[in-house]
Amino acid sequence: MKPTIQLVAKKAGVSMSTVSRVMNNHPSVLPETRSRVLSIMKELDYTPNQLARGLSSNGFNNILIIFTRSSTQAADNPYFGNIIGSIGMVAEQNDYDMILHSNNNEDNEIEKAVSMINSKLIKGIVLLSSRTNSKFLEILAGTGIPIVVIGKHNPALQSEYIVSVDTDNYKDCYDIGDYLLQMGHTHIGCIHAPLNHYVAVDRVQGIKDCLNVHNIALSEDCFVDGGDTVETAYMAALNLLCSNRQLTAVFATDDIKALGVYKAARSMNLRIPEDISVFGHNDFDFSALLTPPLTTVRVPIHELGMISASKLFSMIKSEKKETDQMLPTKMQFRGSVANLLKH
Repeated sequence: MKPTIQLVAKKAGVSMSTVSRVMNNHPSVLPETRSRVLSIMKELDYTPNQLARGLSSNGFNNILIIFTRSSTQAADNPYFGNIIGSIGMVAEQNDYDMILHSNNNEDNEIEKAVSMINSKLIKGIVLLSSRTNSKFLEILAGTGIPIVVIGKHNPALQSEYIVSVDTDNYKDCYDIGDYLLQMGHTHIGCIHAPLNHYVAVDRVQGIKDCLNVHNIALSEDCFVDGGDTVETAYMAALNLLCSNRQLTAVFATDDIKALGVYKAARSMNLRIPEDISVFGHNDFDFSALLTPPLTTVRVPIHELGMISASKLFSMIKSEKKETDQMLPTKMQFRGSVANLLKH
């Protein structure tokens, strides 16, 4: 029969509340009493009920990580695995565990998060990206729980409990457009992510604004939703390249989509960069190993995770009020973009 807290209290000659205080390291317990209770717990091989401990104290040392995408989409993108690993390193240093939640349904995310907050299962949240027109942060800000968003969130929402850590997606993609124009490309297409997250909107708007400033005529047919996987990006790239034969370059808003463009080009017997140039974004481990190596933007994914987690734990421990932070990126010029001005 599994030992109970009642049995521990009886054998130690103390009340159950005293046993609870021992388990929670309460300073009011006398040293000899603490020693006796711990000895009885060891003798009985008693393992405290973790839920009971969490609800009877200050809660659990857990943080919640929310993907805002389905588990399949998260698993297919190395960005999420890399950033979770970095957050996990900081969580381990602070003796915290992570709870991962992946879902496409915002109402479900809100319900889950509020339930965990009310049950004291979590002490902070990391949101791996933010949706446009999202009500998640607005609702959660009212709970007073610390939240760090990796990415941009609604600028109209100001809360001492919400901090953003991001890169300048708009400027990066404006600069990508500028570089492609400098290389002689004026017929440019774009394979982008679904425009329901700020990161996707900013990346598309960045290159669009650059082309507009340089009086490059834009066709909405040249901006195609590539979904979230290599296969959906491949199908989108096939459609884009078949429908717009005049294109000389494609900007893929992340390197997963660039893989889809490479696959589509190969199936159409198009050479990269001789027939079609490709520019990506994120610089995953595989990006430099493609043939030709992918020209892209290096995002400091490890630093995004580490800094976000550090800010969250600082807020949890109330060491100081944290502020938003923008991290620098770097262009990686490789072999996938042709210089048309040399021909």
